[in-house]
Amino acid sequence: YRLEDIEAHLRLARRGVELNPNSLEAQFMLGFASYAMGHTTDAIAVIGRLDCLAPHDKYRVTALQILGVCLCLEGEPAAAEAALDRSLALDPSYGVALKWKAIVLAQQGREEEAKATIMQLREAEPGSSFDNHVHATVTNPHLLERGAEAMATLRRLWDATGGDG
Repeated sequence: YRLEDIEAHLRLARRGVELNPNSLEAQFMLGFASYAMGHTTDAIAVIGRLDCLAPHDKYRVTALQILGVCLCLEGEPAAAEAALDRSLALDPSYGVALKWKAIVLAQQGREEEAKATIMQLREAEPGSSFDNHVHATVTNPHLLERGAEAMATLRRLWDATGGDG
């Protein structure tokens, strides 16, 4: 992502919500843009509104995954796990949600469950290397520093379940 693109996306998303606050698409875009800018608490609030607007929509799987990541980064692993579980209930092989679920399980000291989740990820995305998973998980420059500890946890779990071999 380029900073200018993310900032423009956030401005457009805010305007979309101003024009139509009940639009699922506008709320999702604002939540995604807030997340992309590293404004995790704003993203949590927006996705909460999205959740209230409609219990089911085409954005749900991704919105819940973003919510889980933001809650994880805000130090709320149990709430993050609940959001990620909801995302995975809709798509059990959603790789980004599986990665973050493994991370939040490890943060809660549930190492064996975390490793089992990494094994699910390996089955869902065979042939993907650790580098591919990191790139797909934290490509956002605003979240790289905040996500460093999470990526270290992911690396440890990845290596413990067979590495790239």
